[in-house]
Amino acid sequence: MDRMLKVCSQCQHEHYFEDFCPGNCDNCNSPLVGNAYPVKLLDQVTQAIDIISNRLDYNFDEALNYLFKVLAAPQVSENLLNDPSIWKILQPPK
Repeated sequence: MDRMLKVCSQCQHEHYFEDFCPGNCDNCNSPLVGNAYPVKLLDQVTQAIDIISNRLDYNFDEALNYLFKVLAAPQVSENLLNDPSIWKILQPPK
């Protein structure tokens, strides 16, 4: 199984796992709710955003919108766009 990521919606603690998804956050003990994402997919999304930003001279939000609305499969796009925990991880460093 691929390495997966699930983020605590309470404290934003990242949980990486392969076989077993933890039920509660290791940091704050809140129940882990929401989607788990393959780390490989998130890495590919991050790389794609960088490429789109550089080649089309888009800012981060424009590149992310282009990736999700034009290039990515709709079901993947909607899950990522509607998950605020993952959205924060995808943001560029400040």
